[in-house]
Amino acid sequence: MSIASYSKCRIQFIPKERGRPDVNYSDRSFIELRQNDFADYLLRAIDVDNNRTEIFNIRFQRSNQYKRGATANQPDGIKDDDGLYLLWLNDATRDQFHKALDISIEQLDSIPKEESKPPSPPPAATRRENRRYDDTPPQQPAHHDQNDILVDVYQLGQHIRQGDVNEAVALSKKLATQRIPLQANSWTSSKEEQTIQIRIKIDSNDPSLSLKYDEFTMAVYPSTTIHELRTALEYSNYNLPRNQYFFVNGHLADENFTMKDLNVQSKSLFILFIIQ
Repeated sequence: MSIASYSKCRIQFIPKERGRPDVNYSDRSFIELRQNDFADYLLRAIDVDNNRTEIFNIRFQRSNQYKRGATANQPDGIKDDDGLYLLWLNDATRDQFHKALDISIEQLDSIPKEESKPPSPPPAATRRENRRYDDTPPQQPAHHDQNDILVDVYQLGQHIRQGDVNEAVALSKKLATQRIPLQANSWTSSKEEQTIQIRIKIDSNDPSLSLKYDEFTMAVYPSTTIHELRTALEYSNYNLPRNQYFFVNGHLADENFTMKDLNVQSKSLFILFIIQ
């Protein structure tokens, strides 16, 4: 199941049962829209500061399950059998999360009720179990002096465009041995880009993981997106897990933003937050 979108948020739970107190989760909570297949979605939230508690894991089947606030200052709402979750989404990611919701709702509405897909198996964890997000210990890092996956991918494209067959074949074989997924896209004429060396510091809700890695540098291009950077790190020699969140200048960076969009300069610092 892949993450279609996510957002940092503050969450409050208001129970249906009278006499039960409201529950306020930390400001460092995350909500994820997860997709298993066409029109098959989950809404999941975790509290980073509270021992990685899974706040909720709700199958998203109807558009009326999620109510948006009229303004950015008003919370969104998600209903389940136990009560109502209020979510104050981060300003930087609110719009992109809502756009992903719109796509999921279009898919849900496109399927006639009589032809609805059979539901996927119910999630293993619920809010009451307070299960940890992932108890698998991280692998030991295999440090490398230079992380050049993005450089290799960029240079492969250059060799293909210039007709350098031997160089393109050699780089393709190198990337294939690293199991790097490649995708062919149309190309329009543009100036050759120069690499930018950025600094990456790893932080985590798991203190042992925060102390495990030293700050390192990585070569990117002005056109490199946050999504491409995350993918490169997943396949890098640092053996980093997939649940990564990039913060640049104190803000959660959208996956579609490029280094140019973020005004990244040489030696700019990226905080890579990993949830374990």
